[in-house]
Amino acid sequence: MHYRDRTQQLYVLNLLNHYCRQVFSFTSLILVKFPITLSLLLLLPFSFDSQALSATTTNTIQGSAPYLTFNNGKTKVINTEDLLAITLSDGTTITPITNTSATNPIVLPRVGETFADVDMLVPSTTDTIELKALIDAPYYYWGDDDGDGQEVNGVTAMGSLTVNITDKNNQVVGRADTLDIARAPYKVVLSNTNSSLSTQYGVPNRSTFNAGTVTYYIIPKSSPAVLYAKPNLRLGGNNEPGFNGWKFAGPANIWQPNRGFLPQSIIPTSYNLNFPTTGANGLYFDLDISEGTQLTWPSITYEGITWYVHTF
Repeated sequence: MHYRDRTQQLYVLNLLNHYCRQVFSFTSLILVKFPITLSLLLLLPFSFDSQALSATTTNTIQGSAPYLTFNNGKTKVINTEDLLAITLSDGTTITPITNTSATNPIVLPRVGETFADVDMLVPSTTDTIELKALIDAPYYYWGDDDGDGQEVNGVTAMGSLTVNITDKNNQVVGRADTLDIARAPYKVVLSNTNSSLSTQYGVPNRSTFNAGTVTYYIIPKSSPAVLYAKPNLRLGGNNEPGFNGWKFAGPANIWQPNRGFLPQSIIPTSYNLNFPTTGANGLYFDLDISEGTQLTWPSITYEGITWYVHTF
């Protein structure tokens, strides 16, 4: 063997020896720094591009049911109690459960309010409505906190709501009509058929409302006012036998058979619209005044005739 060949062989052997020492030192360092079990795992072959994590749930994720609302979700209607509730202008909500108005009538918070100021799911422009109409334009009286039902035809509703308002004389009253303490208490009857609100997706995805009816008795807030001028009521009843064929009962907007004359005007320039203006010796009428207020009037003398007002 030539000297040059021997020199090349020694160079290769030294190079391999150096590489083996580096590998051994790195392996020793791993064994010192990490536990043996972890070191063994590091030596196992695996592919970086074939590893993945997966997870599954064992129970269905529970969300919230869809609801009806007339105030952008502040009030969420998910049962019949909520469906037949009313809310006054001061934020007070009365439901069929909390309703005691049959013995303690509800007083509207502010003078001059009408039933248009009483919030309910029946819009103030109508007396009856299908729930399907409530969830469509222009009302959109529904919501879902999970965002369900936003897709096309994603929400459906069935059933209807009705409100009927009458005064104490059983005369029909509109939602925007001016209220009169003389006609109070007003009776508000809210009712619904079996109804439901559903979204296509979500759990739960349905709210149901059993058929129900509730009656609220309401009086307007007002200052003291004359309710009736009550004369002798004989021959003033609609069902009372006439005297020689005469009956003196007037129309319902002027005369109440059990109470007398209804006020027609509180404006001094049109006082002549109120009550008969005739007079005779011994004729009288009683003024029925709201609020139970004690009032006094001075006596009046005109052309030798003196008028007295007695309170009792």
